Amino acid sequence: MVGAVANGFIVGPTGAAELFDQLGIDMPVEFTSQSYWIYSIGGNCLCAVGNVALGAGLGALGGLLWYQISGKNQPPTSPPEDAL
Repeated sequence: MVGAVANGFIVGPTGAAELFDQLGIDMPVEFTSQSYWIYSIGGNCLCAVGNVALGAGLGALGGLLWYQISGKNQPPTSPPEDAL
């Protein structure tokens, strides 16, 4: 998020509009300062949500792989003697 805000201040709406013109990209809507910030921060939030989902999915996959490889081979733990 900090990088998106820093990039927004460094490039700005005019820099982004110039980049779109250089690349030959036509904007279907009017490109204003407000729309620039909405697209910049909104796009970054969507990437962050995707990143969290990817991390959670890979973490779950890692847990499953660990259990399949070494978790089943561990001896069962006995309950604490206080619980008896």
